[in-house]
Amino acid sequence: MTHEEKEALDTCKKIQKYCIDNDIFYLKLDIEPPEEMLEEAKALHTEAYFVPHRSKDGSEWYSSAIHGKNWFTTTYIEETSAHKWTEIAEMCPVTTYWLKNIFPNKGQYRRCRFMLLNSNGYINSHTDTHLWKPGMPLKRNIFAAINIALNQPKNCYLRRSDTKEEIPFTPRSTFLFDNGVFHDAANHSDIPRFHFIIHGGEECIERANLYIRSFWKQHPNAILQ
Repeated sequence: MTHEEKEALDTCKKIQKYCIDNDIFYLKLDIEPPEEMLEEAKALHTEAYFVPHRSKDGSEWYSSAIHGKNWFTTTYIEETSAHKWTEIAEMCPVTTYWLKNIFPNKGQYRRCRFMLLNSNGYINSHTDTHLWKPGMPLKRNIFAAINIALNQPKNCYLRRSDTKEEIPFTPRSTFLFDNGVFHDAANHSDIPRFHFIIHGGEECIERANLYIRSFWKQHPNAILQ
């Protein structure tokens, strides 16, 4: 590891600590996905390549994995080696190319998936802290999830459950958010909401620099320790 790489990764650790200490829920990333990702998501929907996702946590919530065990297994798998490009990758050439060649990555993605929340769908308040039970501390990490809004109909939200603070999604916006915090979502529009979630591929200097650049744009007066 070069000195530049070590310095960038150390800065990201300080950013993570700053976000925990200041109870920051989200950071907007300074990158946009290609417009065609939405059309590829809609085509998958038309061809019935979405499956119910964590039905106990919500209603009308669906997923389709482009990188994972297979396209229809969308729940958490810890081992990075268990993930691969799935059957739908060839159906989504723009998304696949962007993930492989444009979005900063180390080439070791875990789950990467299209997420659909249908009209009148909702996601109940939950934490993604693994195996959390009442009384346990929440695992806080601003880098836990990358959530991309492929579209964002009016009257849709993803928010903290305690403060009701919403992530200010707009179409093609990309956010880091701390999914260890209890959060919930709903689609009160008559339009399907398509998002895309990325896990894995971290610890490359290009990703670190994206995080750092994005952080300073939103928190220019922060003091990192």
